[in-house]
Amino acid sequence: MLTTIVIAAAVLSVPPQGGQGGAGGVSGRLGPADGEETTHTHILTPGDKTDWPIKAKAGEVLILRASSTSFDAAIEVVDENDAKIGENDDEEPGRQNARLLVYIRRDGTYKAHVLNYRSTSGGQYQLSIRRFQAQEVPLGEGASIPGSSKPLYARVEAPKGKIVTLANSRGGRFDELIAPSGAPAEWLPTLNGEIERSFRVEAEGASSARTYGESR
Repeated sequence: MLTTIVIAAAVLSVPPQGGQGGAGGVSGRLGPADGEETTHTHILTPGDKTDWPIKAKAGEVLILRASSTSFDAAIEVVDENDAKIGENDDEEPGRQNARLLVYIRRDGTYKAHVLNYRSTSGGQYQLSIRRFQAQEVPLGEGASIPGSSKPLYARVEAPKGKIVTLANSRGGRFDELIAPSGAPAEWLPTLNGEIERSFRVEAEGASSARTYGESR
């Protein structure tokens, strides 16, 4: 049983709109690979950074969010060669929590670092993790993926200022849209209900949409 998610884009006439320290040695399973979120509480030693090892597979998306009332939390993710593949210190202007979305391009062991962005102070923080396997879908084409009652994620990259429309061939519903930052995004109003939905690309990068392979 295959589900085909077809994606099209329409042009809109709109104008363009870390730290250092030793490893904390924290380890653990950072969220199930089905889109659910897990939250971990830890204490950052002043001047230090905490390591969270992550075993990830190619095509997996990680969404990490660090928050603290004690310090300006920042997140960075490095690969097994300690090369940085993503970082963030403010999830949006004026908010000092950090949010980072990372797309994994090859199997391996990665590390998420939580640190104080501005100084050497520390304190308690929370780290929330979501992870899911995403299927890349090129614009104007379809991607066939096994039908399932579990959520499926389509990942699409389009230029800023376009409208992207997604349609599920088996009538499964779309319910969640994730911006390139990892934050929730808004669907545009549509006449076709949940089986076909559209959104405006507000930022550079790839968006992810959750759908279901069969009607419910």
